[in-house]
Amino acid sequence: MARKKAGKTERKGPNGKGTSKRRRGERDRPPGRSAADGFRGAARAALLALAAALERDIGATVSPVRLASLARGLAPARRLEAVRRLDGFGVFAGLPSGWVLAHIDALVESGHLEPAEGAGGALTMCVSGSGRRAMGDGEPLGQLVEGDSVPVAGALSRAESAIVEALRALRARHARREGRPAFSILSNDTVRAIARRRPEHLGELAAVPGIGPERLRRYGRGILRAVKRTRPR
Repeated sequence: MARKKAGKTERKGPNGKGTSKRRRGERDRPPGRSAADGFRGAARAALLALAAALERDIGATVSPVRLASLARGLAPARRLEAVRRLDGFGVFAGLPSGWVLAHIDALVESGHLEPAEGAGGALTMCVSGSGRRAMGDGEPLGQLVEGDSVPVAGALSRAESAIVEALRALRARHARREGRPAFSILSNDTVRAIARRRPEHLGELAAVPGIGPERLRRYGRGILRAVKRTRPR
């Protein structure tokens, strides 16, 4: 004798107890949030390990794009022998650059990686003090998910939250188009400041901390349009 339950068919075994059999074609459910957090944590730990190995073994810091390339196993032929034995080199081989950059972005926003000025004023990445402590203590890095939320000091209003979401979408589009991490387009602090000030003109936007002349020129009008679209009509 069989009776149906949601998603399963239950049959009585010889001892009278139910045994469950999956319906044909039914798939296992995807892993829950804890499994996804674990995967993200492993990915970010590998990136921290690679950045630390570059500093320790080669004495170098590299740009976010170069760090992503090394994590994907890509390096100039003349440098390949020097980097191929580094912890984390090639761990994301075959994965998209944007996916790796998103994890680098998350580590910067969480303070585990920090931007530094390299040769010629170029932006490079180095492991921060909190990043080194996280590596030693086994901190659960997978919960630091760039794109899931923007940490906020103090509650945002509904209108401010809408602006934050619009600006996050804008910076993500520019980041993908330019092959750069999102934080280098607009930092979370700048996003929050824009949301609170709600600028209507370029002059007002220029007064927001983090908006310099170059950002104003490249992204200013797009930012103002994003803010304007969130206003009630």
